[in-house]
Amino acid sequence: MSLRSERRRRAKLLRVLHRMQGGLCAGCGLPVSIDGDVPANSPLQPSFDHYDPAYLGGAQTVRNGLLKHRDCNGRRGAQLPNGCDMIWYWSVRAKLARMYGEIDHLAPPDLRHFHF
Repeated sequence: MSLRSERRRRAKLLRVLHRMQGGLCAGCGLPVSIDGDVPANSPLQPSFDHYDPAYLGGAQTVRNGLLKHRDCNGRRGAQLPNGCDMIWYWSVRAKLARMYGEIDHLAPPDLRHFHF
């Protein structure tokens, strides 16, 4: 996958999570912008937080992620999800299931199904 297509895929992934989370950061509950108007070095930069940590094999899919500010994501670091992360995670999963039908846990949903 080219760098350009990977960036598009990541942007779409963040848009899906933004929509599922009502535009809020799963770390602090404040609004998070995905419009590209946040400076690259800002602590408020949107980031993908792996629910199952990447070092344990967690994939970068809508099914394994939460949208957080860069600093909120950094605070959790490589720790396992806490109670708040679990609530956000299962809320997003329930919305995905309600909007797109039951989702097989083993196969991440195809991002082509999400239209914005």
